[in-house]
This record gives sequence, C-alpha cells and structure tokens, in this order.
Amino acid sequence: MLTQKTLLSCALATLLTSGLAQAADEKAKPASDSTAMVTVNKVAISQATFADAMRDQLQRGAKDSEQLRSAVMDELIVSEALAQQATKTKVANNPDVKRALANAQRAILAEAYVIQQLKDNPITDAQVRAEYDRQIAMTKEGRNSIEYRIAQIVTKDESSAKAAIARLNVGEDFNAVAKATSIDPEVARSGAELPWSLPDQLIPPLGDKVVGLAKGTVSEPVATSVGFHVLKVLDSRPFKAPSFDESKQGIRMALVERRKQDIIRGVMEKAEVKPN
Repeated sequence: MLTQKTLLSCALATLLTSGLAQAADEKAKPASDSTAMVTVNKVAISQATFADAMRDQLQRGAKDSEQLRSAVMDELIVSEALAQQATKTKVANNPDVKRALANAQRAILAEAYVIQQLKDNPITDAQVRAEYDRQIAMTKEGRNSIEYRIAQIVTKDESSAKAAIARLNVGEDFNAVAKATSIDPEVARSGAELPWSLPDQLIPPLGDKVVGLAKGTVSEPVATSVGFHVLKVLDSRPFKAPSFDESKQGIRMALVERRKQDIIRGVMEKAEVKPN
C-alpha cells in the first residue's frame, strides 16, 4: 500500500492510457456529436452528451448493451427535466447550490487543464523505454538486486508504534495487531503484507531499514511523512526483472502521474496564495 508508486493517484493516468477508455470511446461515440437524440421540453440531449454518459458507465465496468443504453438515456431525460424545473423554481439561487456548482466547475476546469497539458506533451515510447532501462540498471547490483516481502504497521505517533511492538513481543499475531492499530486503511481490507518491493520503491527511509533487518525480526519505529512504521521482513529473494512488454503499461502510467505532478507544481509555483 504505502510504496511510492501506490501512493500516487493513477485515476487520471488510467483515463488517458487504458484500453478500456479507448473501447468506451469506440462504443459510445456517435457518428455526429451535435445531433440531438431526444428533446425534453424542446431542449436537446445530444449524442455527445449521451456518449459522455455511456463512457462514464463503461469506465466503471458496466457492459455495453441495449439495456444499459436505455437506462443511461432514461437517466439523462430525468436529469434534464429536473434541471429545467430547478431553473424555473430558482433553486439555482440557493447559496448552497451556488457553492456546489462553483465547486464542481472548479474541479472540472482543474482536471481539464491537466488533461490538456498531458495531451499537448504526451509521454513518448522512447521515454517509457528510457525509464525501463533506468530501472533495470538500478536493479542489477547493490541493494535493489534483492526484493523483499514485508508486513508493516503504520501508526500516527511513536508511542502508538511502541505499544504495537510491545504486543508483538508477547506473541500476538502481526497481522492482528496491524488490523487493530494501523492507520493505513488498506490493512483493514488486505492485511499488513505489502507486495514484493525493492528498497528504493519504499517511502524513505523504509528501504534503508529493510536492507538491515533480518528475516522474521521486527523493527523499531521508523518515522516517515506518513507516520511511524513497524516493519517485519517476511521473505527476500533475488529480483527478477520483468520484460519491457510486461512493464511498459505501468511505467507509462507512472510517468503520466509524474508529469501531472510537475504540471501542478509549475502552476502552484506561480500562484499567489495569501491567507485572509
């Protein structure tokens, strides 16, 4: 859960790179986006609007079918009728509604800006290959030639971490203590064990601690930006690098996310933020 890669949000990268998004476009995009499919009190619901709604459903995992298309159109019709009624009754003048609309517009514009910047400066195949080569070179020798299977407990403060260690020292099961004490929500869903990881994939300085930790032993509390970690090395093995074809999708998504963070950082460096 708490590796650098998994801490990064992949939602936007998935939207831009996944085959599902492309398949959704192909299934939902009509021949003419401007053509009205139906009108509600003389207001058109266009094929483009329908395509957007279908794309959203397909990206959520729904299967394209006539039943789905009918249900999507019914929802659009109901929404349009209710929105018209809201306009007539001046619901939009309600301060709470105004604020919600402004918040939605802000979020849509922010995401649209990032997406446009990513489209204008796409990740190239050469960049993906270069990143793969860099990662492979990193794992040929040194500490990243070994990968580790780790369990961890993450607490909000050092005293909580030490209390968890005390429970482990009297024989309590690591996974049970983790579920009872860890602030990491993934522990409740999947347990305390992390995927096989290289030291440099872990949040600093966890990688340094793991390298020096004997198999089966429990670490002292390790402070990171997330909290205080208690680590246990369950196993280790020589790292076998995946092929480029196996890795390229994940690498592209990670590079897209890195580019996204660069875009955000660039905007915020120029932004003037003053408390009132």
